[in-house]
Amino acid sequence: MKTVYAAILVLVLAAAALTGWRLLSPADTYVVGGEYAIAASQAIHGNLRVLFAQVKVDDGARVDGKITALSSTLDLAGSVGGSILAIDSDVMIRATAELVENPKHVAAIPYVILLPGMLRTGYASAQVR
Repeated sequence: MKTVYAAILVLVLAAAALTGWRLLSPADTYVVGGEYAIAASQAIHGNLRVLFAQVKVDDGARVDGKITALSSTLDLAGSVGGSILAIDSDVMIRATAELVENPKHVAAIPYVILLPGMLRTGYASAQVR
């Protein structure tokens, strides 16, 4: 019986290692299409993924994790606790912005494609506190 429990324990630990312990980390926040603003007293805990959207981080607002933007526009005046990756995106850094790292730009298409109000996930507003 001990060997069965040991085998089950090994399988559980292997599954947890393969998933990268994602169950213990905060969930990513996704913004897809349209315009989205993080107000001055709000914070997003975890990473922010932006797809085909215009995102404004106001002065006094905070993103604790990384920001990854694909074909989007970022207007940063608040603080960002992680790295910023802008793929085919425009990034405006205001004087009040507090960034851990300078944004990395990756260009594959020479212009930004913004889709009008395609989809806005309700999950993003639920993550803002």
